[in-house]
Amino acid sequence: MGSKSTLFRTGMAAIADYVLQIILGFIALGTNSGVVVVIHLTNAFVLGVLVTYLISFADSADKASTHILSQTQTVR
Repeated sequence: MGSKSTLFRTGMAAIADYVLQIILGFIALGTNSGVVVVIHLTNAFVLGVLVTYLISFADSADKASTHILSQTQTVR
């Protein structure tokens, strides 16, 4: 896997997006700018998509490893 894998890169993008979300949230609280609020809410949607991808990828990897493990135990 390593740092060139899609899962790693998506995870890093989700972490960076989360930090950006925090910064945008504080800016939106401190100002009355409607533009910052719209960007903050749009970015929340993007963060949700990234996290959903990570969860589905981890779930499919977990199911695959369980399937391989059950096949290995059956062969013995």
